[in-house]
Amino acid sequence: MGFLLAKGFKQKMLLLTAGLCYDEKIICLFGSIPNALIYCELWNILAIKAVISSKMELLFHLSSIADKIGNMDEDKRDEHTCCEQRKSDQPHLSYVVCHSHCFGGGGHADFGIFDLGGLFPYYSFHVAVFAFISGYFYREQAQEAPFSYLKKKACRLMLPYFGWNLVYGLLVQVLRAKGFNIGSPIGIRTLLIEPFLGGHQFGLNFASWFVPMLFIIEAVNLFMRKILLWLHLNREGLILAVSLLGGMLAVWLSMEGKVWGYYRTIGCLMLLYPIYQWGQFYRIYLEKRDTLSNGPYFLLVCGLQFLLLLVSKGRVAYSTVWCSGFVNGPLLPFLTAACGIAFWLRIARILSPLWKKNGAVDRIGENTFAIMMHHILGFMLVNTLFFLLSISTLLFADFDGTAYLNSYEYRYLPMGLEIGKWLYLLAGICFPLFLQKSLDFIRLKHYSEKVVRIRERPFGTREDNER
Repeated sequence: MGFLLAKGFKQKMLLLTAGLCYDEKIICLFGSIPNALIYCELWNILAIKAVISSKMELLFHLSSIADKIGNMDEDKRDEHTCCEQRKSDQPHLSYVVCHSHCFGGGGHADFGIFDLGGLFPYYSFHVAVFAFISGYFYREQAQEAPFSYLKKKACRLMLPYFGWNLVYGLLVQVLRAKGFNIGSPIGIRTLLIEPFLGGHQFGLNFASWFVPMLFIIEAVNLFMRKILLWLHLNREGLILAVSLLGGMLAVWLSMEGKVWGYYRTIGCLMLLYPIYQWGQFYRIYLEKRDTLSNGPYFLLVCGLQFLLLLVSKGRVAYSTVWCSGFVNGPLLPFLTAACGIAFWLRIARILSPLWKKNGAVDRIGENTFAIMMHHILGFMLVNTLFFLLSISTLLFADFDGTAYLNSYEYRYLPMGLEIGKWLYLLAGICFPLFLQKSLDFIRLKHYSEKVVRIRERPFGTREDNER
């Protein structure tokens, strides 16, 4: 069976025959536990069948399968290793993402505990943080195979998004039939078109509007760089300057009342792309020079933010998704976003060595999609609990049932206490993590059952030989 050890597969076969099928190394090799279980068990069984059958046709068939699987897994392993290397090189970025989810959840819960007394309002920078981190992780290698890169992005972003969008559409249909007035009726427009026009079609998943926009940004960035490379103009400073001018133009057009309807998607793209490019520019040129000590650094960043608040009379928040709410000139939104990003980048860098391996932070950082998609539903579950208690007990008699049925933005505070907002914030983070963990458990159980069925299947039969 020596010729079965296809290119990129020899190391795996050696590990398998050594009895290391379930070792952590083999799991890392395949990128995930389910893949490791399936490939290890499947290969062991196929190898046994090949020996027993002693048919050359089957051996050659298995050889071709091994070669294809080996090459495919080699690509997956390289991508997985690359992603893990990036995370290990910059562990503080997990803290930045974790903080950003707290800002988003706090903003949607109207809970200003993390804005430092109004110094850094959530809606002046928190969406920009996600764009910045996405740009930071962009790599030039994507330009070598642009369509393959976009295919991977579509599989990781858009397919799950459209799947959950359908789930939320069906959920909203059921709720509307039960007396709720939340979201829009399910249809082709709400399923396929409105996700790119603001993403608020079903209400309960509106916070995930950033996912389709990020995919558009990734596509535009990739093909724009391909064109600039062909023109010999692929320079980071040039891209940053031109994109910033485009972003300022979008802000100015919005202030003039000319960004509405379908133009909002273009406006949002022009607004976020410069910040996406900041991430790339920071990684290449600024990160290695970011060595200023903490005292002068915070004095500079907080001082600049304080001056911006004074000049703008405190009006620095704006709506990124609708590209609106700008009142103090086209440059201010980018200055406040830069201050917010710079401040929390340094905070994350300080905290990272203190908690080198914090499971909670890692889980939040690794489940960005789930938290974006489901945290509003977590808020709704808290409301549902208060509603059920208000109609079945004497508790929470001031709960507004009408607002509960008609608005996913309603937040109830028991006895008017602000501390009640902690319930929404915790639910907005913990519920998506619990849901994702449950789905991962179901997938793993499903894969394990597949392995058991393959293991118990009789081999060496005529049907096997014919295959």
